[in-house]
Amino acid sequence: MAAPNYIGRRVRDSRGREGILRAVMRDWENPAVLPPDRKKQDVAFLGPVKGGGKEWMVDPKGLTPL
Repeated sequence: MAAPNYIGRRVRDSRGREGILRAVMRDWENPAVLPPDRKKQDVAFLGPVKGGGKEWMVDPKGLTPL
């Protein structure tokens, strides 16, 4: 996975949204899912390119550097 090399850079996710890659977490588990159904997954955290807004999570495999 090349995504950690993009941290701090502008990237595009698989849905076409552009953002700044803030972090990549391996083996993330969704706390909203009960333990028997939880699955570990890699997650990338992206922030908006310009001034404020909400961070979002995506699969890091779908990131493309800009």
